[in-house]
Amino acid sequence: MMLPEDFVRQMQSLLGDDADAFLQAATQADASVSIRLNRRKASPVPFSDTTPVPWCPYGYYLPERPSFTLDPLFHAGAYYVQEASSMFLWMTVQEALRAMQAENRPLKVLDLCAAPGGKSTLLIDALPEGSVLVANEIVHSRANILAENLTKWGYPNVIVTEAKPEDIDGTYDLILTDVPCSGEGDLKTCLAMKICDLLGVGGSFCEIVVTDYEDGTILLGHDGPFHLAIAKEKPILRGMGLYHGKQGTGVSVEAKVRTGPITNLNCTQTVDGKLKFIITEAESTDGTIMTIGNTQTPVKF
Repeated sequence: MMLPEDFVRQMQSLLGDDADAFLQAATQADASVSIRLNRRKASPVPFSDTTPVPWCPYGYYLPERPSFTLDPLFHAGAYYVQEASSMFLWMTVQEALRAMQAENRPLKVLDLCAAPGGKSTLLIDALPEGSVLVANEIVHSRANILAENLTKWGYPNVIVTEAKPEDIDGTYDLILTDVPCSGEGDLKTCLAMKICDLLGVGGSFCEIVVTDYEDGTILLGHDGPFHLAIAKEKPILRGMGLYHGKQGTGVSVEAKVRTGPITNLNCTQTVDGKLKFIITEAESTDGTIMTIGNTQTPVKF
């Protein structure tokens, strides 16, 4: 993969001696490939040299990406091609079942935003035998794809619907929603960062990572954009073998905000569609951060 020349020059200017390692990782690292088996159909694993996904008993990483469309087992619903991080839903469902004391009794479950079927097929295998799944998708073309994938999966107690959420009646033991709002949130965050840049104060894309009750701080950070103007020291490139649950090797930029007073600027939206600023003031401290290749700063509000 060829990177734009302007991007390469900018990285060389920002990273100095570390630029070559960063650019090499950016152009050579292959994306991980993972599948999840249909527990009623596929045994043993139809691929060799696989690595289990730790949080899902039917998930496996593949050493390379095969031509899935040429594999009869794929079309027969023996497995589903799914990003491994999405399989963490398995652990969430198991925890919910234990909390409800419902590990062995059939449930009625609603997948509200079900297409193309990754969550629904996982739910089918994670729920107790005899459970009923209602898989809903409001977009007609996507509902057709959803129905096809669920048909291939082969579980009989599934109902595919195309209803608006407010039109769905009845009660359910579990309701799963996959609300597509992250892209809009990122755009608003970038708007707030741009405002900080225009004011000449820099900015860092952040969210709450963890709360330290003993230290009285909240660790703010993210693996997103970071302005060098607010860095405590020179950022480092952290070698990584795992990115948000995704296997692969490379480097990630790790930095920390300077200690002292800080302002958090958030751009949100009111019920009538108008943009609104949320501003908080706090203090950046010099506490410990996790060495996970992310921008992180302990903040005391």
